[in-house]
Order: sequence, then structure tokens, then C-alpha cells
Amino acid sequence: MKAGGGRKFSSIALLAAAGVNVSASPQEFLVAEPVTPAAPDIVLEVTWRHSGSEQVLAVWSAAELKPFKRARLSEIDPATGGLAQWRGILMRDLIDKSMEGLTVENQARIDLVVVEGGARALIPRSFVRKYGVILAENKERPLHSVVPWSTEREAVRKEILPVESYFVQGVRRIVLTGSDESYRSVLLLRRTDPLAIRGESLFVRACMGCHARGDWPDIQGVSNRLHRRWEADANHPRVSGLPAFGDPEMRALRSYLKAAREENPNRIQTAQSGP
Repeated sequence: MKAGGGRKFSSIALLAAAGVNVSASPQEFLVAEPVTPAAPDIVLEVTWRHSGSEQVLAVWSAAELKPFKRARLSEIDPATGGLAQWRGILMRDLIDKSMEGLTVENQARIDLVVVEGGARALIPRSFVRKYGVILAENKERPLHSVVPWSTEREAVRKEILPVESYFVQGVRRIVLTGSDESYRSVLLLRRTDPLAIRGESLFVRACMGCHARGDWPDIQGVSNRLHRRWEADANHPRVSGLPAFGDPEMRALRSYLKAAREENPNRIQTAQSGP
């Protein structure tokens, strides 16, 4: 072996210079194993759910998230009720990057974002694109989904969505799917009544985030207990972040629930609810 200047060194001398115990036997050198590089710290997985199956679109490490542009929000933390400062990446940017391998047609079919972590939130993709929903970073805890529900209060209230449930701590996975894929069991077969269809859309957006564990919610029970304000019903606790429904919303919901009962008289089961 040659080093700079043309000077010759033996392999033993080079090993000794590197601090290796040259008194070891040749056999001991032979069993030495190479150091395996540490696997990247996987922070987030983005999955596409379609046709009853799932496909992983992207797996992100902390290092791979660094190039994304950061956004800042000053928002009320629903867990504490206090104002908190949040900094992180825009969820829509991460979703767009993760979907790059999909065709335009398949991207267009995705209208629902399911955020999974310490809880589970079902967020319309249109809401994620319209508002600055971020995946906030914090040294003490993993990614945390944060919604601008106080800085854009009036606009967000008009969406009639349970926005407080969109705050999820410890986000580990985001599932991209279509509402028809997730809510097929509650969609009307006869789609000729515009009022019932509007009520269906409202029910899916505002209610199915909680009433999505069972195959079919208690349509009869919900219909019987439907009041102008959900919190007026002792059997249905107030949903924080969800504004009271006005007369137009109530008419649409009643029309949808009536049509759902008529189409599914044998599928109405005991009320089921869950995250």
C-alpha cells in the first residue's frame, strides 16, 4: 500500500496507527462485522385507500420533511383551552407531493383525508386545501394536526364541520380516499331528490366523523331525536366546534334521514358511535 510522498507502510503499521489492536490473531480480524447504518426515523406514512385495498404512496422521515415550507399559526389548543404557537408543514403540500405518482383521474377521486394518531379524524380534502391546516412539529411530541379554527372563525363556522376533532396528536399515518369508499353504506341509492342529497352531504361531513364505526348508524334514533341544536338533546352531547344547524340544514337532514329509512328498513341497528 502506498501513501502520499511515495512512502511505503505495512498493513499492520496502518492498523496500529488507526488504533486497532494489532496483537489480535488473524481469525479475530476475519470475524469483524461491518457497521450497519441506522435506519431512517420514519415519521409519517401516506396511504391511498381504493377499491377495498390500500397502497402506500410515501413514507416520510424527519430529514425528508425538512425541505417543505413551514407555516406558523397562533391558535387555541382545544386540549388546554389556551392560545398556543404552532409551526409546521402545510398538510396540503405533503398530500400533493405524496400523490405525484397517481394519475390525475385517481387524484380527483380523493375527497377525504383520514388522519390517524392518538385519535382519528375524517377531514374533507376541500377543507385541507382551502384552509391552512398544518402538521405541527414539537420537540416534546410527534406531529400534531392543527386547524385555523379561531383565526378564521367565521369562515370555518360556515363549513358546518366538527373542526375540534381535526386536532390530532401523534399523527403517524394519513389515508387518502374517497367519501364513496368510506361511506358507501350510508349513501342513498335513489339520487333524485336534491334536498335529500344535500342532507346526505351534510350528514357525511358533520356526523360521520363520530358515527363511522358501525356499518350503519341508528338512522331511526337520530331522526327521532333530531332537534334544532344537537346540545338540546341530552342523549347527544354537544360537539365542540360544530355550529348549530339552521332551518335549511335541518330540512335537508330530515329529508335525507327519511329517504335512508325507506331504503334501508332492515339495516337500521342499535346506535353505534366511535372515533
